Amino acid sequence: SRKQEQLDVVPCLAVRPREDLQDLLFTHDPDILHFCGHGRGEQGLVFHEGQMLPGNVLADLLELYADKVKCVLLNACYSEVQAEAIVQHIDYVIGIRQGIKDKAAIAFTTGFYRALSYGRPIEQCFKFGCNQIQLAMLETEESISRSAIPEEQRKLEVIEVVENTISLPEELKPVLKRKTSLTVDSHIPLVKERISTQTQISIQLDIDRAYAKEHLLKQYREKVREYLEEDHLLSDREMLFLNQFRKDLGLLADETEKIIQEKQEPFENNRKDYKGCLIELIEMGRYPFDDKTKKQLKELQERKNLNQEEEVKISTPILEAAEAKHRLPYRKLQTLLEARQWKQADQETTEQLYELMRYGERDWLKITKEDIQTLPYTEIQAIDRLWTEYSGGKFGFSIQKQIWQECGSIMGHISRWRRFCEQVGWRKNGTQIKVSEINFSISAPRGHLPVCINLNQCGIWIVGVSPFAVRLENREI
Repeated sequence: SRKQEQLDVVPCLAVRPREDLQDLLFTHDPDILHFCGHGRGEQGLVFHEGQMLPGNVLADLLELYADKVKCVLLNACYSEVQAEAIVQHIDYVIGIRQGIKDKAAIAFTTGFYRALSYGRPIEQCFKFGCNQIQLAMLETEESISRSAIPEEQRKLEVIEVVENTISLPEELKPVLKRKTSLTVDSHIPLVKERISTQTQISIQLDIDRAYAKEHLLKQYREKVREYLEEDHLLSDREMLFLNQFRKDLGLLADETEKIIQEKQEPFENNRKDYKGCLIELIEMGRYPFDDKTKKQLKELQERKNLNQEEEVKISTPILEAAEAKHRLPYRKLQTLLEARQWKQADQETTEQLYELMRYGERDWLKITKEDIQTLPYTEIQAIDRLWTEYSGGKFGFSIQKQIWQECGSIMGHISRWRRFCEQVGWRKNGTQIKVSEINFSISAPRGHLPVCINLNQCGIWIVGVSPFAVRLENREI
């Protein structure tokens, strides 16, 4: 403390390292810095809203306050690694090797500060803290006398409990790290004069209140986590019950509102990330999505821990807007297909393919493989989706592709090409059908449409989609 004749305990809750830590150190200029929270070993200490502070970063910060801060208490599990980094600059650092229960943490704090208030040096305060843990462990149900049990049995039980708990396992003890070259004499107490009993009581009450408040906040956090676990959202009903729970615990609305924001934020960020990725894919021209993209989106959904209801709520309006925008150039084709005017729809498809290839002459015989490869694939998918949707999965490029692959899908093999034509009804009795024999109805064979017919100068019809469909065999539709 500044005056050394008293201790001034200043609890600081919900500290954010990036926004608050430096300001708090400047404001309070502490001799002792006490962190109470969660630790994750090499990853660092967990502050408010899950912000992680690595030990080396905290050590670098405390180096700037080494002329003032004499002791750092890391009352957090697995914090020994942070203590090792900080003790390079601070005289004394106390950490925890493994896990520590709340009861033990409170007991250590009580013993440590009690000794400090009586003017004991840091090293002795540490020992008093460890001893207080041992004393607290004796306060178990097994050590309470019960008149219904014979006296000899009670004595035996108490002795057994004492023997089992009086010695703390090394891995569960707090550890005291001491700087190689101390800036102060280790035998000189940080508090040089014994403070009054009233001040000691006030300090202890401040500590107890801080721990009690943290315990209540912990209960509230657990309740919020429980409500969020199922659907990652808080309904009006759940918010009503949480508000009542807050009142029952005696917590302030501002305190619990921060907890709700803290717990909801990871889920909101996950939903935001998924939505952003979906929109970006559409803006990149990847819609309609191919199978690979759909698989990657499914993996992203799982990584972001989004349930199916969340995914549908996010994706439905985005995909509906993308679908409407994508179909806009094909409104006429959609109208024809919806009215089941299959012949007119086939003619419209032919015109659309010519336009997409920017091909002036309407002659399929002059179209090369390279011309077909220039077709924007998302546009082909859009046309195909219209055909498959309004035919109930009977017509479309993707259907023709499936049939072609079933026939062997090897270009240049006339026999397989003929087999394909027979399968889709373009060839009967060993002869290619006439234009008048094309079946522009829903009763046509599977894959019969679109045909995209084109009459040449001799009046012989050419099945233009045939080379078009088979050349798509290595592309996803």
